[in-house]
Amino acid sequence: MTVQLRDAHGQPYWKETHYAAIHLITIPFVSVRDQLRHDLLDQPRQPAELMQTLIRDTPPVLTVNLAEGKLIFGRLELDMHPTRLALYAFFAERKKECRLDRHCADCDQCFLEAAEILASDAIARMYERIPGGRLIDEMSDSGISALNRENFQSYKSKIRRDLLTAFGQGRLAELEVSATGTRPDTRYGIRLDRNRIRMEW
Repeated sequence: MTVQLRDAHGQPYWKETHYAAIHLITIPFVSVRDQLRHDLLDQPRQPAELMQTLIRDTPPVLTVNLAEGKLIFGRLELDMHPTRLALYAFFAERKKECRLDRHCADCDQCFLEAAEILASDAIARMYERIPGGRLIDEMSDSGISALNRENFQSYKSKIRRDLLTAFGQGRLAELEVSATGTRPDTRYGIRLDRNRIRMEW
């Protein structure tokens, strides 16, 4: 019996099958049945279709590392100014500690009004955990101890710029300090799901 083959230049040629050599190799069998959805097992399907359902991107986790003065999101890191990091950590912890039983990314129940934010001593506590934070604050007339409505907006804008530069436009909506509501009832918080936030002291 002869079969048609193609050479290195794509030209056809014929070869007798008795010249063929067959080699058997061991291929490991990996069962993925328990990882497939049940509705995919009701009839035969193409392997490519089944494999495509197994490809899932794991959403990146945000780590607020006060001890090292930085944010880590997925594989990217951002060294942040202590005042901005303390303010951002305040919002991250607020989201992380929320215990409402609902889908977190679409919820703004943990958001706070500016007056509540400025009255909280939690931001100063965050600030004290950052190396060098207290010294910087003592030497500055616009540090965390001087936080007010005017510079709060300035800090929020700088945090947004930091996040945009480090993590990109595509991640900004879930990471930035967002506002909801209209004045004078505007409230602020982070939209990232609380299960994707980790605090490191």
